[in-house]
Amino acid sequence: MSIGRHWDCGIYNYCTGNLWRIFVGSTPKKFPMAVPKRSEFVFDKKLLGISLKICTPIIIQQLAVFLGMLIVQGFINGLGNASIGGMTAASRIEAFILLPVQALGNALSIFAGQNIGANETDRMKQGTRFGITLSIAITALLSMILLFGGKGILGLIIGDNKEMILNGYSYFHVCLWFYPINALIYGLGGVLSGVGDTLVAGIHSLASILVKLFVTVLLIGKLGILSIAIASCLEWCVASAIVVMRYKGNKWQSKAVVKMVQN
Repeated sequence: MSIGRHWDCGIYNYCTGNLWRIFVGSTPKKFPMAVPKRSEFVFDKKLLGISLKICTPIIIQQLAVFLGMLIVQGFINGLGNASIGGMTAASRIEAFILLPVQALGNALSIFAGQNIGANETDRMKQGTRFGITLSIAITALLSMILLFGGKGILGLIIGDNKEMILNGYSYFHVCLWFYPINALIYGLGGVLSGVGDTLVAGIHSLASILVKLFVTVLLIGKLGILSIAIASCLEWCVASAIVVMRYKGNKWQSKAVVKMVQN
C-alpha cells in the first residue's frame, strides 16, 4: 500500500509539473496581457475601500451561519445518540437538496452583475424570474422525493437503526415543505450581492440566525429535534422576507460598483 501511494504521488507530480510548464510557462508569450507588470502592483486605497465594503457583509454572513450551526449542534448533542445520528444524516441530505439552489444563486449573482453593468435591468429581472422559478421547481421535486423516499435515503447513510431514521425523517417531514423558500434566499440574495448590495446578506443572515437560536432555546426542552426543524423553517421565512422586500424596494439599483454603461 505504501509503494502504491508513492507511485500515485510520483505520477501526480509528473503530470502537474508538465501541465504547469505547458500552460503557465507559455502564458507570457501567448497571452502577455494575462501577466501583470511590476508597475501595476500599486496600492489603491479607493479599490481597497470598495473591496472591504463589498466583502465585509459576506464575511459576517459566513461567520453568522457557521457560528449558528455550532451552537445548534451543541443543543442537538444534548438530545442523545439517536438524535445526533439522525440529524447528522439529515443535514448531509439537506445539503445535497439545497446544492442546486446555491449553484443557481451563484449563477444569478454573476448574471446580475454583468447585466446591471451593461444597463440591462429588464434582462436581469427576466433572468432572475426564470432562475428562481427553475430553482423552486427543482427543490420542490427533490422535496417530494424526500417525502416519499426519505426513510430509505436515510437508511443508506445510517443503516438499519430505526430510531435514528425516525429522528432524521421527523426533521425532514417538517422542513421539506419549506425547502423551496431557499430559492428566494439564494436566488434574490445572489442577485443583490451581484449588483453590489451585499449589506443585505449580512442583515438577513444575522436576523435569521438569531431567530433560529431563539426558537431552538425556547422549544428544545419540549419538542426535541422537532424544535430544530421549526427553527430552521422560521429562519428561512425571515431571511426570504428580508431579501424579497429589499429586491422589491429597488434600492439595489443604486448600489452598482461601477456606473452603468449607456447604450
